Formats: sequence, structure tokens, C-alpha cells
Amino acid sequence: MSSWRQVTQFLALQRNTSLLLAVLVLAGLGERFWLGFAPKYLEALGAGVLIIGLFDALQTLLGALYAYPGGWLTDRWGQRRSLMAFSALSLCGYLLVLFWHHWLALLLGSFLFLAWSGFSLPATFTLIATSLTQHQHTMGVLKPPNL
Repeated sequence: MSSWRQVTQFLALQRNTSLLLAVLVLAGLGERFWLGFAPKYLEALGAGVLIIGLFDALQTLLGALYAYPGGWLTDRWGQRRSLMAFSALSLCGYLLVLFWHHWLALLLGSFLFLAWSGFSLPATFTLIATSLTQHQHTMGVLKPPNL
């Protein structure tokens, strides 16, 4: 049992960080898997090359722009409430795409479902900083390679 405790202590696997890791893996994998097919889906819905390129540019732009308001909201609401709000916002975007089969739905929904990655980044770092001791911060921010 002591060897298991040493491994979990070395990897900084506490309750909060373990739950965060599970959410990040599940949300990240889901997002990576389906966003790879989004351009083909847009094409199947009748979108032209310009719309497909706009969708890709929108992904990059929103990823950069959403981090600042995500940090501000995390400071105001706290980590848990902000992560829950960002998850609900993202879910609304996925539901929009699920129920409205049009290329415009994917563009509009991207403002919502892409919010999770950008908004949740500051909340993730805040959770790591408050849950782990200073010498464990590096283990908390190790990012697995993109799949």
C-alpha cells in the first residue's frame, strides 16, 4: 500500500486533480475526435471552401480570445462554478449542432463548444495551483501529447 501512496503522491493525484484529469481527458478526446471530421461534415452540409476555412480560423481565434475572460470569470466565480458554467456553455453548443443540421449551426455553435477549451484553461491552472503544493505544480500541468 505504501508504494501506491508513493506513486499517487509523486504524480500529484489528489481528489481534485484526479477528477480534473478525467474531465480533461474525456472532453479533450471527444473534442479532438469529432473536430477532425468537422470540415468534412461542413462539406456534407453544403458549406463551401470559404466557410470551412472560416471555421478553422474561428477555432484558432476563439482559442486565443477566450482565455482572458475565462481567467476573469474564474477569479469572480471560483474554479468549480466556472468549470461547471463553461461545461454547460459548451454542451449548449453541441446541442445546437446536434439538433440543427446546417453549416451555420456549426459556425454559431463553435462560439459555444470551443469555449470550454479556452475558458477552462485558467480555471484548470488555478485548481492545480490551489490543490497542489508548490513543488508538485509541474506534475499538475504536464500535458499529454495531442492524439
